[in-house]
Amino acid sequence: MNNNSREAIKVLLACASTIVQLALQIWVDLQDSTSMWHVSKKHKIHSTKSVACSNVQIEDDVNVELYAITSQQENMILETELSNLPWGVRNQGEWYVKPRSLHWWNHYIFKVKYDDERFRNIFRLPYALFESLCDSLREDLSQGDIPFSLANSIKGRVFPVEKQVAIAVLRLASGMAMINISELFGCGKSTVVRVVNKFINAMHIRFRSHVQWPKDNYEIEHVKEGFRQKRGFPNCCGAIDVTHIEFQLPPNECSSDWYDRDHNYNMSVQVIVDSNMRFMDVFAGWPGSVNDSRLLRNSSFYKLCEGGERLNGRSVSLGLTHMREYIIGDGGYPLLPWLITPFSGALTNEKREFNFKLSSTRIVVECAFGRLKSTWRILHSMICQPNLKMLPKTILVCCILHNMLLAFDEGCVDPIDVDENEYNVPNIEEVLGDPVATQARVALMEFVNGRNDITESDA
Repeated sequence: MNNNSREAIKVLLACASTIVQLALQIWVDLQDSTSMWHVSKKHKIHSTKSVACSNVQIEDDVNVELYAITSQQENMILETELSNLPWGVRNQGEWYVKPRSLHWWNHYIFKVKYDDERFRNIFRLPYALFESLCDSLREDLSQGDIPFSLANSIKGRVFPVEKQVAIAVLRLASGMAMINISELFGCGKSTVVRVVNKFINAMHIRFRSHVQWPKDNYEIEHVKEGFRQKRGFPNCCGAIDVTHIEFQLPPNECSSDWYDRDHNYNMSVQVIVDSNMRFMDVFAGWPGSVNDSRLLRNSSFYKLCEGGERLNGRSVSLGLTHMREYIIGDGGYPLLPWLITPFSGALTNEKREFNFKLSSTRIVVECAFGRLKSTWRILHSMICQPNLKMLPKTILVCCILHNMLLAFDEGCVDPIDVDENEYNVPNIEEVLGDPVATQARVALMEFVNGRNDITESDA
């Protein structure tokens, strides 16, 4: 072998060594890098650093344990997604695919569903009720607008009904921001918005009957018996009150119409409940600046009562007074023949005793509000820039879920102490000129305080 050949071999070996070193360096960079992954010449996929979270608190008290995802695991997920893309999609450069972790839903929740207590701590529903919802809504959520996620191209990105229900229920149960929910479930924020809205509409259609006025005499008599057993109020068909749902508006949509007296934006919600905190009537959508009396007068319930189509069942005789069916409210409501409110002004001992018994009976509606908002935290916290057209439906769906939980748990009202002075508030629109309403309240006071007997009548 001549000198020229030896030199040529040395050059080739040096080049080969350089190529091997470059290849090793590229391999190391690919393992450690968290920069851009190229899908095509114009479109890139970002790989993210690992999310090392062992315990993350969702809002106030919905605790969710998140497993740490290492960089290697995320790279494996990314490589799997890339390998499952159709060849044409990978090379046309038409899609931008952001890598997301599906670990929380696919692995953690898969295990948690076998632990009913932990599942309920997260979603506020027992797993059996969650499954029932999924079965009932399967047809509605399987059709129509399926959220875009390359569902036919990327393994694991298909949105089953169970995942859609979980996304929507977690939004209602925790009040979490849409972006945070999207990260938990491995989808985009816009997908979460569409899934939640679709769930709300489906629930509104399928389960609207879970919030309705008693449909027959048997049901209304059951409601009356519940109130009679509390403080002895006969023929009482419900307790009415208003709560407010606070929210933030974009700067360009601010309006004083939604202001309450504390200058917060909120929506008024009028409800009527039975003695077990079950919602029988929900009226939502009016601004928080509207007072309780005006809200009542604009509700369909008021029109039905004034037209004789509701609270028109059997009356009872209290002494010489015929007491029709009625509901009870606080001092913010007018005194009407079918709406009994506390006495105001200078109070005798007898009136004070009546007010206390009325308030301790009516407190069930405030218990219902407390349970509703503590369970469905979206109503408890400040909602950031909600869709005001969807918000009344969202409130109603939370009330529907509240009633479902009561039926599932056979819930009852816990006893609560009432300060009689706390509820001694003036009635701002008391109908003092209505002799029927005034006489009915006096007769009811005498009966509740033990001075009158009761007999049924058909009047």
